[in-house]
Amino acid sequence: MSASAESRRAPMGGGLSVRAHLALLVLAVLLPMLGFAGIAVWRFAETERARIVAQASGAAREVAAAVERDLAEVRTIARMLADSDALRHGDLAGFHRRASAAARMLDARVTLRDVATGRLLVDTGLPWGAGPPAADGRLGEAEAEVARTGRPAVSDLENGGGEGRPGFAVLVPARAAEGGGAAQVLGVVLPAARVQDILLDTQPAVIPGAVTGVLDGRGVFVARSRDAERAVGERSLILTDALRAGGEGGVAFGRGREGVPALLAYRRLEAAPGWWVGINVPEAALEAPLRRALAVLGGLGAAALAIGLLAALRLGRRLTGALHALSGAAEAVRTGAPVAALATPLREANEVGAALADAARELRAREAERAAAAAALRLTGERFRVALLHAPITVYACDEALRYTWIANPRGEDDLAHVLGRRDDELDFGRPEELAALMAFKRRAIETGAGARADFTFTAPEGGAGHYDVTAEPLRDAAGRIVGATVAMVDVTDRVRDAAALRRQEAHLRLLIEELNHRVKNTLAAVLAIAVQTLRNAADTEEARKVLQKRLLALAAAHDILTRTCWEGALLEELVRAALAPLSPADPERLRIEGPPVALPPRAALTLALAFHELATNAVKYGAFSCESGRVAVAWTLDGERRLRLRWTETGGPPVAPPARRGFGSRLIERSLAHDLGGQARIEFPPTGVVCTIEAVMPPATGAAAADAMPVAPPPANQDDAAGAAVPTAA
Repeated sequence: MSASAESRRAPMGGGLSVRAHLALLVLAVLLPMLGFAGIAVWRFAETERARIVAQASGAAREVAAAVERDLAEVRTIARMLADSDALRHGDLAGFHRRASAAARMLDARVTLRDVATGRLLVDTGLPWGAGPPAADGRLGEAEAEVARTGRPAVSDLENGGGEGRPGFAVLVPARAAEGGGAAQVLGVVLPAARVQDILLDTQPAVIPGAVTGVLDGRGVFVARSRDAERAVGERSLILTDALRAGGEGGVAFGRGREGVPALLAYRRLEAAPGWWVGINVPEAALEAPLRRALAVLGGLGAAALAIGLLAALRLGRRLTGALHALSGAAEAVRTGAPVAALATPLREANEVGAALADAARELRAREAERAAAAAALRLTGERFRVALLHAPITVYACDEALRYTWIANPRGEDDLAHVLGRRDDELDFGRPEELAALMAFKRRAIETGAGARADFTFTAPEGGAGHYDVTAEPLRDAAGRIVGATVAMVDVTDRVRDAAALRRQEAHLRLLIEELNHRVKNTLAAVLAIAVQTLRNAADTEEARKVLQKRLLALAAAHDILTRTCWEGALLEELVRAALAPLSPADPERLRIEGPPVALPPRAALTLALAFHELATNAVKYGAFSCESGRVAVAWTLDGERRLRLRWTETGGPPVAPPARRGFGSRLIERSLAHDLGGQARIEFPPTGVVCTIEAVMPPATGAAAADAMPVAPPPANQDDAAGAAVPTAA
């Protein structure tokens, strides 16, 4: 080696070694990362803690909701028993039979206690007639509360669930007492195991170590997800402390039943005042995410630091050797030999930087040009391949005999061996006449030398049809002679089907708009008729406003019922209850509604709703609903010939006399209602109370068919009859 070469290999500048640079790089990267990771771990642990707390609170709400649903079902059954006819008529034996059936269904015991004497009247745990034990004259705390307030309640846990099992009672008033409260208290005594089953079905399993419990008003466990046999009947100290804060629910920290620090998420049961659901999450479960994350972070940090330093040591040794080798190769670059270019700020690399600069610049330029050309070529080829592969198009060439010679992107069921060398009529992808039309189309392009475009439909053997946009161009050789055709077939089946579907949707939309317009016109006509008659008969504007508002609300209620059935009709009982609901007395015994199911056409349903509203309004002002002793009975029958006989009867009200003139309600019932039902309607005014009788034959069909079969209301003879003729229609 010459002296000039040796001089070029001497160090040209100061600096750290490669190994030192790499070691510093490892530290510079790892230390900030570990710091940020520590912050992230702390935030993660806080987030996980909050998530577990939120999860425990949500789980407490879920368990509380499940228990409340079950208690609500039992309370509903208890109220049904309390309202039974047997109990109302004093038939305790019959009530015992019915209560026993309910008790067996609920796996419970039903009791009935007299408040005044404390005597146990009925106990399904004993056979009827066996003689329940005599009362000591005292009521339980929960029974006394029900007797005093007349509201349902749930007792605390006691040994009354049957067979010596702990249980509790769902209590409801059975008979109202004079002056308020209840004269009798009905109780459904349930075993605590029932709540235990609900708890096990709904308790969360995603919080490790969590324990769920249901507690009564004294803080005693009714059910517990762990050690239930030992814990049920014992008091929960942590929840008792939490309850002192009050509220519907929340979270608290303390020590659990085993004395372990824990978080408690609790929720009050609305269906059982004083009862609570609590989920006990050990503090270890809350801190577990932080401990796990710190352990993982420490292990990963130590491993990363060790691996980084070891890699820096080994890589530094290799780079130093490579740089010394490149220093010797710099002489080859100066003589024109190809040498890979390298530029680095390291001390070892500075020795070769000046010698490799010119060669490296030229090599980079050439490599960039070559790489750009290669990338452009690859991109073009990939675009062409993807365009053909993923487009709904098949491109092929055929010779003058119309035989396939080349095909790109064939249909999925075809392969090249099946297609090449054959004609369309030899490939079974359409009917013979469809394939013949395609071949004639391509033959014209070959014979005329002019391209063409047309739409074709091909029917597959299994019956499905495909639509294609086909373009054919003549195929010429180097001499310009036509040797065949190039054909492109674009699958437009989806587009054709979408267009057909759009046309169907537009036609359906037009039909809906026309039907809506028709119904709106009918409704506006009915509203106008009601408004005209109301304003005509009103004494002043305020009275007209109130009367008109009530009549329109009755019409709207009937519309709501018809809307729920898509205007297919309405049930008579549902219509009667909806029309009378705003005006019915508070005592349900004063209004009796009974009759078999009867389906009304929409037009008749609207008119009947207004008629019942007018009858109820008259009863509130002057009739049976105007005094406490008055009663109204609405009853109907339907015989085998579908003849409806409906009767409105008022009794117990003030004496009734025929009115001096017929008002809106009378004309509505005797004219419009009779016409819409195709029958008869009359109102009588005996002294005992108003009686309205309606008779009509119901059509055999319901819904739109029944409405169309009804006669159309005739035009009013004069302005005074407008309210009686312009009746709501549903045609």
